[in-house]
Amino acid sequence: MILIFLYFFAALSLAIWIFYLLRIRESIRQDIPLTSSEIIGQPSLSILIPAYNEEQNISTILSSCLFTLKDYKYLYEILVLDDNSQDKTTAELESFKRAHPSLNLKHWVGTETPAGWTGKNWACAQLSQRATGDYLLFLDADVRLLAGGLELALSYAQKNQSALLSGTPDLLCEHWSEILVQPLLVAGARSHFNFERVNDPLAEEAFASGPFMLFERGAYFASGGHEAVAAEIVEDVSLSKLFKSLGLRVALVDASKVYQLQMYSSFGQLWEGWTKNVHLAFGRKFEVTSLYALVQLFTNLAPFGLLVGAVVFKSWVVFGVSLFCFWAQGYIFGLVAPRYWFYFWVSPIGSLIVFAIFLGSIWKTETGLGWTWRGRQLRL
Repeated sequence: MILIFLYFFAALSLAIWIFYLLRIRESIRQDIPLTSSEIIGQPSLSILIPAYNEEQNISTILSSCLFTLKDYKYLYEILVLDDNSQDKTTAELESFKRAHPSLNLKHWVGTETPAGWTGKNWACAQLSQRATGDYLLFLDADVRLLAGGLELALSYAQKNQSALLSGTPDLLCEHWSEILVQPLLVAGARSHFNFERVNDPLAEEAFASGPFMLFERGAYFASGGHEAVAAEIVEDVSLSKLFKSLGLRVALVDASKVYQLQMYSSFGQLWEGWTKNVHLAFGRKFEVTSLYALVQLFTNLAPFGLLVGAVVFKSWVVFGVSLFCFWAQGYIFGLVAPRYWFYFWVSPIGSLIVFAIFLGSIWKTETGLGWTWRGRQLRL
């Protein structure tokens, strides 16, 4: 009886991993590479960075802007709003501006967040009010721009008349918790969202990558911009849905040549960040979030469970299935986070953390208890 169960477990694991592998491969196939940097005319660009308690990141992102813009031939401005930080964000901004006086950088401290707004949306709205560019590029402070990336993004947005362009980054995982968790969550997003349908103006499916969002100025203000999604926590997806509902073209591209992203520097930040928005990303549907949490846990534990079962019951068939699952696991890691493919073997630990994140996100979102970002209380 136990052996029958083991074979059933092996067959189910094999089916799930084949399905998962095919979904990820199809998602990667749907990636739109950015290949042309030819820009039409002389479009001006406003780089807009909302910053709350970003003393560790702000100099790094500005340094990447400085490096990227040294060969940039078009009019630009960098606007940074300190969203009433409790750390030395403004001091870091002032120090950077003194050290690089030639950089067209302006910064100021924003006003307090009014009722009915989330902090980031209010900060972005204030930035947009002072922006003068033909294109508005909103960046999170943990973004690192790459040389030539702005031209690639602008060129694609122009040629495809994209009202909103965002893209998947070159993912950096510099903290142990990121190595454990980020590849699993990125792979999960890849399997859940159909990127081809996101880029199809006739399809309802919507998605955007919040750390890097490039808007055509007229479309942004015509849609209402961040004011139209003032209370939304997952504002990137909400803006994508808004734009598609208005018939504005949304583009989701492979932006790995445009920017790098290193999201968290500690486990505490990672926990707070993902529990903030995972449940909302699944439409705040308890059954969907819970099912995905269970499926990812089963999927990532299965290869190790099969290996143990194969050794105990001396089954070469089960052993072969476990090897295939291990191979698929490593292959998927290589697709979504190439730098870290070797760490697929720690995915059981990562999957337990991801499972806890999903449960924590459900609890926080539904009760409001401990639902914070950078210490700020969140509310629906």
